[in-house]
Amino acid sequence: MAVAAAVVVLAGGVSGCGGGTPAAGEPRTASPVSASPEPETAPESAPPARPAEKPSPCPSRTAGPGGAGQPKVEVKVSVPDRRLRLVRGGPPREFEVSLRNEGRDHACLDVVLTTELNSFAERRPELTVERWDPGRERWVEQDFVVANDVSALMVEGGAPLRRGAERTERWRMRADEPGPVGTARIQVHAVATDASAQDRFAERDAGGSWFTLEAAPS
Repeated sequence: MAVAAAVVVLAGGVSGCGGGTPAAGEPRTASPVSASPEPETAPESAPPARPAEKPSPCPSRTAGPGGAGQPKVEVKVSVPDRRLRLVRGGPPREFEVSLRNEGRDHACLDVVLTTELNSFAERRPELTVERWDPGRERWVEQDFVVANDVSALMVEGGAPLRRGAERTERWRMRADEPGPVGTARIQVHAVATDASAQDRFAERDAGGSWFTLEAAPS
């Protein structure tokens, strides 16, 4: 009997019912226990990781006012004497790329920085290239194309630039360590990414400029 009483008290404690001790002579009855207790609320799961950002698809250009003709964009780089001097492991150097559209309207126009394979004695340049994103107010790393072909014209994304309009972008470069020292010619391409895939050579090359990068040891 002592064991049975202990079980009844435990069951009452688990069920959360606040019954008192029954009077003498009254039968002891256990509080009903639900056969299917309410499930506990699961903790909120962490939000899923965001996938890597990809450039938004660019609408293809259409013929019409401002939509016909060859691309022609004047590109200027704010690098004094066309020489950007960096130190391996040192801070980045900032410069501006200015675009002026003297040709047709562009639904999308992007900027790409490149160098050739034989730069730095055909060693990996080990450079970090970033562009300032005014919408998110932070620097965003950009692809730096190392090739002797038209790989720079294969990019997607960009922003509109109408005929006669101008745009200035903030860029910066950092020479990572370890890495090669010496000089390399950096090409700055304006790419008309609204041109169709079949027109990568003639229609996508909208203009360009260049400067010389000097990477010195730390």
